[in-house]
Amino acid sequence: HVGLNVISDRYTTDVPETLDDENFGFALTYMKHDRAGLFDRGLDLGLQPFGKRTMSEMLWSELENDSVGADITLRSNLVHAHYLLRTTLFKNRGIQPYAEVFGGCRGSIVTTSYELEGDNKLPGQLGHTSLNFSFGYAVGLRLKLTKRAFLNARVCQLSHLNSGNEIEVIDLDEVSINSQGLLDAGETRKELLAPYSARVGIAFDF
Repeated sequence: HVGLNVISDRYTTDVPETLDDENFGFALTYMKHDRAGLFDRGLDLGLQPFGKRTMSEMLWSELENDSVGADITLRSNLVHAHYLLRTTLFKNRGIQPYAEVFGGCRGSIVTTSYELEGDNKLPGQLGHTSLNFSFGYAVGLRLKLTKRAFLNARVCQLSHLNSGNEIEVIDLDEVSINSQGLLDAGETRKELLAPYSARVGIAFDF
């Protein structure tokens, strides 16, 4: 099946009184069902934006042999890519509880996009990465809506090895861009990744 979910990471298991401090994003899950076996296998990819800055700079153009104005957009995102093993109870019923174990990478990236004068665009770049190995377990529930569509809800706990829950984050307000369009991140700071994550979404069986 393929699932699209809204996800949010949390530092505690307490139910928040407001959603002001929540960090929302999206996750795409592909799962190959094994009707005869115990485990289904799949891949889960997630993206959670947490920062954005737009700058106006002069960049050198070899084509024009001159400097041209450019609007440069920086975006900070939390990302993850996990391989999943899932076992499901009552696979042919309307309510399907399941449990998962997973492993992969998790961290932050900064991407840059360039829009030049005259609506010309340059290919985007990956300006900064800080990724670590992560693993964990999850429990969830699929509720059948139609023959092929399911409402999905899932909570998980994530773990890391040897301080792997620390990532290097750059302050977008301190970033500078040189005339070649290269990013100078300056000083970075360490941030702790949240150990819990929750999601809700729709899944489609094929």
